[in-house]
Amino acid sequence: MGRAKRKTAENPVLRVLEGPGEAARIARGDAPLVVALSGGADSVSLLHAIVRVRAARGAKPPYGLVAAHLNHGIRGTEADADEAFCGGLCQSLGVPFVAGKTDVPAEAAKTGESIEMAARRERRGFLAAAAEDCRDVALAHTLDDQLELFLLRLARGAGLRGLAGMAPVAPLDRAGSVVRLVRPFLSLRHTDLVAFLRAEGLPWREDSTNADDGPLRNRIRHHAVPALLEACGAGLPATLDRTLALLREDADFLDALAADGRSWAPGDPASALASGPVPVARRRVARALYEAGADPETVSLAAVERVRALAAAGRNGSVPLGGALRAKLEYGALSFEDGVPNDVPVPAGTPFVFPDAASLPGTGTCPDPERRLRVSPAKVIERPPRGDFAGRPVAATIRAGTLDGRRVVLRPWRAGDCIAVAGGRGTRKLSDIFADAKLSRDLRARAVVLADAGTGDVLWLPGHGVARELAVRPGDAILRLVLS
Repeated sequence: MGRAKRKTAENPVLRVLEGPGEAARIARGDAPLVVALSGGADSVSLLHAIVRVRAARGAKPPYGLVAAHLNHGIRGTEADADEAFCGGLCQSLGVPFVAGKTDVPAEAAKTGESIEMAARRERRGFLAAAAEDCRDVALAHTLDDQLELFLLRLARGAGLRGLAGMAPVAPLDRAGSVVRLVRPFLSLRHTDLVAFLRAEGLPWREDSTNADDGPLRNRIRHHAVPALLEACGAGLPATLDRTLALLREDADFLDALAADGRSWAPGDPASALASGPVPVARRRVARALYEAGADPETVSLAAVERVRALAAAGRNGSVPLGGALRAKLEYGALSFEDGVPNDVPVPAGTPFVFPDAASLPGTGTCPDPERRLRVSPAKVIERPPRGDFAGRPVAATIRAGTLDGRRVVLRPWRAGDCIAVAGGRGTRKLSDIFADAKLSRDLRARAVVLADAGTGDVLWLPGHGVARELAVRPGDAILRLVLS
């Protein structure tokens, strides 16, 4: 045990994990931790170092760790070899290995994002899923990454928060995620990690796309960074590290002023975002975008200014925010939408046979490509919670047996659809219901209904009501439908 501690103290990479910072404390602790593992030198160093430090403190395999690797579907057999390498490494260390695969080029084509942005979004979603039983995800970002990111954002344009770079510990997203990203190596250079692996005789993988001068980030890495180091000296990265810490403190202070104990939500008056000093108003807009699910990397200063101008003008309209995101002002309320073109049809659902109520011991799920319908028996009639027409979680109560064995489908609403709502008068067109609710065109396009697969009759308009034939009567056994 003593020899392991001395080796830790003598090695700069391991010594960082024994340092005073919160990121290092989390990494060396005994709480469950996901380690993002690409197979490159940085992430391989991180996994080895955390295992080494936790073992020196008495931990045994699997050391409270899970290694997560995502194949982005970009580099073919090379990426498959990376995954195999990561799996073998984890097996040798006794660390559980979770692998995933996605098609980033297809995602980018669908959303209009760059390959880099789509990869980042897919990666973060994968890590969030991998961290289901953990609070923290460790990433191997280095001081080199900070320098490249600073220059990249400077070239593209960014405010104080963007230029401040990555924090050692931060939520997975700025909408209040409970999963934290932990970066214990932000004070280290990439060369420190490579030297650690070589001294220990530990292999890693090289990503061939890193040599491509096409992406702006690669050009910054290959040309701008070396030129800056030559001109300013090798101490530049450490100076930048201290500067970014100061910028983050200033950004945190301004963010606190913008929050002021309140949280803006879509549907609130747009004027609430545009009021007050400009720096504070900008942060309110950015915070609203984060809470609406926007990727922080797509929230540029230009995008924030477009939203601020739209909110201040007070006139109906919409503005692009980069990638697939748009801001829309309607009836004085501001919303943020994913920008899926209106001419792209929502895929039709697949008909399924509704489960027999008598065979439901607890909760059953009816599958659908776009939505999930959960069905469960209920003992008392509950008032359905408020929802909307666009597929957010909504619920309904129906009389048990009315749909038993019936072929139904969750599908987009169609022109001409009608429903005779329980408790209402007569039959109404869905288009009239949407008009009375002042529903925007985009939200109408996303609305779904539960319908009879044979006749096409609408049985339930989520967020509004169920058909009269499904209505509950005194003494009836009932079922609860929840759509998400």
